[in-house]
Order: sequence, then C-alpha cells, then structure tokens
Amino acid sequence: MVKVSICIPTYTRLAYLKELVDSCLNQTYNDFEICISQDATSTGIVSEIKDYCQDLENKHADIVKYKAQKTNLGLAGNWNALVEMAQGEFVFIPGDDDLIAEKFLEKLLVPENLNADVIFCNQNFIDPKSAVLKDLTIDLNNHYKRDLLNNGSIAQPIIAVLNGSVPMSSSLIRREWFLKFSFDNFINTPELEVFLKIAVSGGKFVFINEKLSSFRIHPGSATNSGLTTGRYISNIIDIEIPVKYEEFKADLVQKSIIPAINNAIKKGEKQMAIKLFHSGYYPKNKSIYKQSQKMLLILPNFIAAFFLKLRDK
Repeated sequence: MVKVSICIPTYTRLAYLKELVDSCLNQTYNDFEICISQDATSTGIVSEIKDYCQDLENKHADIVKYKAQKTNLGLAGNWNALVEMAQGEFVFIPGDDDLIAEKFLEKLLVPENLNADVIFCNQNFIDPKSAVLKDLTIDLNNHYKRDLLNNGSIAQPIIAVLNGSVPMSSSLIRREWFLKFSFDNFINTPELEVFLKIAVSGGKFVFINEKLSSFRIHPGSATNSGLTTGRYISNIIDIEIPVKYEEFKADLVQKSIIPAINNAIKKGEKQMAIKLFHSGYYPKNKSIYKQSQKMLLILPNFIAAFFLKLRDK
C-alpha cells in the first residue's frame, strides 16, 4: 500500500490538468500514486485529455493510473470512482484546476500527523493564470475561520467542519472513511457532509497552518456550476450532532435553507421542499419569505416551479 493516492477528477480542462499533474510529480515526498478519472461529456470523452493521460500513464507506469468513464458520473460520482481506483492509506482529491506546493505531502505527512484521519492545510486562492489573489485569500480564509485555527490537532473538529474550515482541495483523508461514507452523487460539493460524518464519528483532524495548496477561481469551476442546495441542506439536517454544536449547524443551514427550498421546488422535489420548510431551521426573521414559500408549496409543483423560474429570468 502506498501512503497517498492523489485522485484527480478531470473533464474538459487540459491546460489546468497539466499544471496540477506537474505540481504533483514535483513533490519532495515520493510515496504516492496518481489516479486520474476522466468523466464523459454529453458527446463522450475529450480526446485530447485522453491522449495526454494515456501518454502520462505510459511514461509513469509505476505511479500513474488512468480510467476514462463511459458515462457522465458528475463531480461526486467521479470522486467515488477515484476512491475505488485508489490504493493509498490516505486519499487526496484536488480539483483538476488546483495546484499544490512541492512540499505539500512532505509537510502534511510528518510522523506526528500519521495517526490522524484528516490532515489539512491553509490555502491560497489563485486566478486563471495562477497568480495569487492576495486580498481574496485573506478574506476567504477569514470567512472560513481558518485564521482562528491553531496549528496541530483540532480540539473541536465538528465546529471546524460546520464553519467550512476544512477544504477538500487541501486535505489528506484516510481512505477507510470513504469506504464507510461515500459521496452523494446528486450534489456538486459533497465533501462537507462526509467531513461532518467523520468528525461526528470521532475522527481526528490536524491542521497545518501553511498555504501549501492553491484553489483556482474562474467561471468554469465545477463548484460554481450548480450546487443542488435542496439535497445538500437536507443531507446536513439528517446528520445528528451533539447538542452543544447545534447552534453551528443551525447557522450553516439557515444561511441556505430559503434558496434550498426554491431549488427543490424547481427540480420537482416537493417532498424535500416540504421537509426543509418544516425542519425547524427556517430563520425566524424571514417571515415574508416563509409566507411566500408556504403559498408555493400549496400550489401544484409545476406551477410553483414555473413562477420561480419566471422570477429568476
């Protein structure tokens, strides 16, 4: 068993993929494999990416594994496929448009961290040309409260997860957790749900307070392409957590529950919309929204969905 499986989901972005792979091959820590799963588009596999990946696999047959998917799995489905390909003790799943520093693995896998279940670091945010967006990096690391985390073991990982402090693109996760908690194929950013299940189950989280990875901001980012908020919030609500952390869960859910209900209605998932509406997490200071959404839930779903889509135009 190798120590780390670097699992790269890819789709249509060859230039970014090449940058990421180069940053992986340049690691100072060498006990890793690279697994690449290419998702299919509506017209099939992008041939240029397939050719590049097959050539990469031939050149680095000892560490690179490549698979072209026959159908479109979506982001989460592709992540699950990569976990099946992986043979590492830890799994790392960056976006194919992200980057890692050459000492990313070396610094996360120091001996004192090897008993952890999730090891993650701070990150930079970069533009399409890989330039660091300094102000945005400060703002977002503040927003996700990573600036409040101490270096080392996280005392209350449930809070860190609910605050969004644990980024998938900067985390090594023990593979056995993914075999227990797979990603929901129907949502576009499914990692928070899995991180929360790991934290609630007693998983140990360790933070490295160095910016050793880079998350790229651009219009084509997969995480910007339509989060299924209804199902996402529904899944979070279903996870039972200790009462002392309930205020943090409520804060997370309340920020998204109104658009999540609308999202569920537009997708024809009326029962999910009703579940969210009556969950007890609806913000008490949003009575006007609550009355309008109550009316939408009374209407036949196709009419309610029509009104919402008309409003969004």
